[in-house]
Amino acid sequence: MNSKDVSKNVKVYKGNLLFTARVLIAIGFLMFVGAMVLNKPSVVLKNYGAIFSISFAIIITVVFTVIQLYYFIIDDDKFVVKNQILIWTKKVYELNNIHEIELVELSYYSRSAIALRVIDDKFKSKLYRAGSLSKKTWKALLADLKECKIEVNDSYTQFENN
Repeated sequence: MNSKDVSKNVKVYKGNLLFTARVLIAIGFLMFVGAMVLNKPSVVLKNYGAIFSISFAIIITVVFTVIQLYYFIIDDDKFVVKNQILIWTKKVYELNNIHEIELVELSYYSRSAIALRVIDDKFKSKLYRAGSLSKKTWKALLADLKECKIEVNDSYTQFENN
C-alpha cells in the first residue's frame, strides 16, 4: 500500500511520481521538443512563431501535468493537500470543518482520471487531481477518512469492479 505511517497518527497517501503515465508523457514530449530545437537551433530560434509555439506548448504541458499531482495527508485532526512538484503549496483542512469528501471522475477522451473534491462546512469546494495515486491507495484514503467520521461519497464505479 502506498499510504505509509510517518508517525503513529500521520498517514501519507502519495503515488510514485516518476512512473505516472501523465508525467512520462510530459517528459517524453519535452524531450522531443528539446531534441527538435537542438537538431536545428538556427532555424527554430530565428523564427518567432516557432519560439512562441514551442514556449506555449511547454507551458501548457507543465501546467497540465503539475495540476494532476496532488497527494494527501491525514494527521490527528487535519486533512492536508500538497503538490508533488510545487512543494511550497499546502492546503490544510481541519477534519471537523469538512462537510463531505467526494470522488469525481474526470473524463479525458476514452480514459478517466480520479479527483477528490473537498467540501467544507461553509459549502465551499475545491477539486484536487491526484493522478499518481493507485486504486489501492484511493481505497485506503477513503477508508481512513470514514474512520475519521468524514462523510465520503465514494460512488466511483471503477472501485466496485476491483
